[in-house]
Amino acid sequence: MLPPLQTIPSSPKPNVAGHFLAAHPWRDKPFVAQGQRIEAGAVVGLVKIGLLYAPIVAPAAGTVDAVIAEPGATVGYGTPIVRIRPLAGSSPIN
Repeated sequence: MLPPLQTIPSSPKPNVAGHFLAAHPWRDKPFVAQGQRIEAGAVVGLVKIGLLYAPIVAPAAGTVDAVIAEPGATVGYGTPIVRIRPLAGSSPIN
């Protein structure tokens, strides 16, 4: 039996392949940290493709359980970046 939907962790995934950045190149502070509460649509990281930076957004509001991807790591379409524990009653974005 599966747990209720709000207790199943979600993970934002990039739509492109490139190098993962936890922070914007002009800032020292990462977009998210473990234990941080975030809203659906919040930027949780960037994927660098040449000179382009593509945002990775949270699919649902919740609390960051872990940042899975290492900064600078090569990530591809569907690579888990951050594990998010959704808030009860929050609905995912499409």
